Amino acid sequence: AVGGLEHLLATGWEVAAVVGPPEAGRAADAQRLDLAAERAGVPLVSDDDLYAAIEDPAGATVDLTGIDAVFSFLFWKRIRPPLIDLGRLGCLNFHPAPLPDMRGLGGYNVAILEDWPEWGVSAHFVDGEFDTGDVVRVDRFPIDRERETALSLDFRSQRRLLDLFRWTADELAAGRELDRSAQGDDRY
Repeated sequence: AVGGLEHLLATGWEVAAVVGPPEAGRAADAQRLDLAAERAGVPLVSDDDLYAAIEDPAGATVDLTGIDAVFSFLFWKRIRPPLIDLGRLGCLNFHPAPLPDMRGLGGYNVAILEDWPEWGVSAHFVDGEFDTGDVVRVDRFPIDRERETALSLDFRSQRRLLDLFRWTADELAAGRELDRSAQGDDRY
């Protein structure tokens, strides 16, 4: 998520606010979104603050007028209206699994336990459910079935997910419309 924020700022996006974990946990300083937002002078708010700012702009601590896009990078909660509808270009989520093959959490473990031959990361528009919105792009790659673990698959996926985020943000910044395709049914 820090890499995504840094990319947005480096490529000229104006970031209105960042929602990040309330506690640092065991994250290294380089991985802490709160510290990255502070360094960049971007307000760090809770998701409750963000929804309140949308519903009552006059009393808000952050200005959410003229928002082009809402990005969710490994956000741990369901995004709901009116946040889904805030960005003129849409609300996009970056999911660390291939959609629609694996929605929700725990996908790395499933891929290893079920001996999947490939994996992937996805960019998709957010709708009212978890990981069911129209897909923009899925970056698929082979799994080394002899050596891959859930942890190594997680690390590989994170690098690719950041690349997918950068591509998506750059496409939007260049004024290009993102392709979208309905997912259909699959599994959580």
